[in-house]
Amino acid sequence: TDANSTHSDEQPEPPHTLRQPTDLSIPHPTVPIKLPSPESPTQPLTELEEFALFLPPLPISRIRKLHQLYAMSFSYPSMLRLLPLLREVTPEFVDRNYLVTNGRRQAKHCLRTLEEHGLEKDVFVMNHYLRVLASAGGIDETLSFHATKFQEKGLQPNNFSDRAIIKMLVKNNRLSRALKFKHWVESPQDFVTQYDEDPNFSLKPRKLDVLSYASMIEHCAHKEELGSALLLLKECVNIHGYAPGENALRKIRSLCRKHNLDDEIQELEALVGKDPYEWIAEGETLYKREYSKKGNRNFREMRNIRTRI
Repeated sequence: TDANSTHSDEQPEPPHTLRQPTDLSIPHPTVPIKLPSPESPTQPLTELEEFALFLPPLPISRIRKLHQLYAMSFSYPSMLRLLPLLREVTPEFVDRNYLVTNGRRQAKHCLRTLEEHGLEKDVFVMNHYLRVLASAGGIDETLSFHATKFQEKGLQPNNFSDRAIIKMLVKNNRLSRALKFKHWVESPQDFVTQYDEDPNFSLKPRKLDVLSYASMIEHCAHKEELGSALLLLKECVNIHGYAPGENALRKIRSLCRKHNLDDEIQELEALVGKDPYEWIAEGETLYKREYSKKGNRNFREMRNIRTRI
């Protein structure tokens, strides 16, 4: 009887049955799973727990289906059966709220995983997480992250960090807050923060880059605030030595021509040069092409020369 019981204990489990783990309370995908340290002896993990350990973003229901699929296959399972389980399941109607929520959840999970491994002290990682928050549209949360999280990690924000904040504020029509943020970036000593008393950290003053100025100039031009746009343009040229791209200046030129502001046009041409698109407007009015049959007869003959050879 002992031999039979021993033999029955050593028999493998049938492929259609699942071996139950010791603890079925596997955390939610947003909760990180800590790897067991090799120094402390722990109980061996079951197969289902190993799946959950290496696939933390997946819910437990899909991890069970993956485990069952591998248990039913003698070799590697088919990709046709793996893809429906591993790919992201999206609803029938995808709106912006779903994309924003899903993107923020995945970004938080990545940042939390990096913090566990001690890799979060990187400006590149912090900037991309800041960009996710700025794209989501949470103004107060993004400004709080920029003002506190960089300094908590002992990192100095760079131009990419400031540009993400400026573009977010301009996109949400918060030009006054963008100008206040610009003043804080250029003169952080004028603002009192909780890190001013820390002797090991001091926020260095910075200057906005050309792309940040271009966003504010284009916003002021579209709002027909010509004076603010010209002041920002002069400041950008004085700091960086050159103006933004023509896409940010095109609306300013059209406003000056619309209101017949000759003095501003001359000042703008002396500052950034003449309009490179001026020849297009002149050509469209004075040098119109001939599309009639009589005007294109010689052109058609040249195109049909191959058929006559």
